[in-house]
Amino acid sequence: MSHLLKKIVDILKIKTDVFSYRLFQMLRTFVIVVIGLTIFRADTLTKAFNYLKSIFVIGKHQNITQMNLGLNVPDILILIVACIILFVVSFMQEKDIDIREKIKNLRDYEYSLLKSILKKDYNISNCTIKYNKNGEP
Repeated sequence: MSHLLKKIVDILKIKTDVFSYRLFQMLRTFVIVVIGLTIFRADTLTKAFNYLKSIFVIGKHQNITQMNLGLNVPDILILIVACIILFVVSFMQEKDIDIREKIKNLRDYEYSLLKSILKKDYNISNCTIKYNKNGEP
């Protein structure tokens, strides 16, 4: 930790051993890397600042409906779910949790559901769940 950051943490009495601080560190690193990549990607510094501005501001040449990159709603949902799965797997690996062992220990129906989702082979329209008198499946 840099000397200046250590002083700020001491003055503000920030706990550094909690997840929120680690999340802050990850987001800070992400922002610094994105800004750095944008600056070095541009031909001039002016273009770099225009790129950064266009990330956050919708200009007169941009239309919000054109920002979907050719993806429809199901594609965007799949993209969001994939990002969440990547985050969860990364988090589990960081905590030294064996993901393959967790998947191996899934019950049969959980495994088949996961397998069918990953294969895009799900068809729940003709599934029926029978309930007993107590209202339990």
